[in-house]
Amino acid sequence: MCTADMEIVPDLWLTSADGRSMRAAWPVTPCGGTLPGTHDVLDALPVEEERLVRVSLVQSRAALDAGCSMQASLPWMLGVGTTTRIEGLEPDDVVTDDAAGTTTVPAVPAQPMAPPALPDPADLDRACVYAVDPPLPEPAAPTDSPFGTGAGSGSAAAPGTISKSVTSGTFTRVVPLADGVGSRLVLAAGQPSTPGLEQCDATTTSLVTLPDHAAGASLPSDPLLTAELDGCGRLLTSDGGARPLPEDLAAALRG
Repeated sequence: MCTADMEIVPDLWLTSADGRSMRAAWPVTPCGGTLPGTHDVLDALPVEEERLVRVSLVQSRAALDAGCSMQASLPWMLGVGTTTRIEGLEPDDVVTDDAAGTTTVPAVPAQPMAPPALPDPADLDRACVYAVDPPLPEPAAPTDSPFGTGAGSGSAAAPGTISKSVTSGTFTRVVPLADGVGSRLVLAAGQPSTPGLEQCDATTTSLVTLPDHAAGASLPSDPLLTAELDGCGRLLTSDGGARPLPEDLAAALRG
């Protein structure tokens, strides 16, 4: 049985005196962890040189100082709060059996979701602004797919399923919020969600998150409030609800 310590095994390279290198395999257990004593052997080798190789920018200094995530996206639950029905079935009060013995179950509308979690207005002191990244191309569905070649998210989608790329962006700047803006944002986010806005697919080029933690604190993975500065112009809650973003609030978030 393997343990859940999830050891991260780094790359191991061996370099000869003339500068030639080869990537070596770590001695590992069947669970993928390094064998006992492996690190002790490596620690006994003399260190000739240390170099820092930049691979990718995980978090910029500007984002760290602002207390903003480097990447942000629209809520992944966007649209799930709308009332839906099963294709071919109409809502009714009974369960019926036809002559062939097939049972038809009434289509039940989705139950209303609980009110969304909202931040304390006093904690909203800044807006993190993101430039939306270009969407990735949708791969074509396999020609032998039983569902045809319709739009998907990497593979053919079954009929009736929602398959859509998540809109995400990269941090560009932080905008301080004037007094009272946080309260108005929370008030607007507390209004009932608008199903038509939940399903809006107009493209946005700039989105905003409203962090409710102090700069320098650990960053939450899912902010409670997100907004689009163009496109559908929505104020979004983490439960997938959408409300219109008043233009005066949008101007305050643009800075």
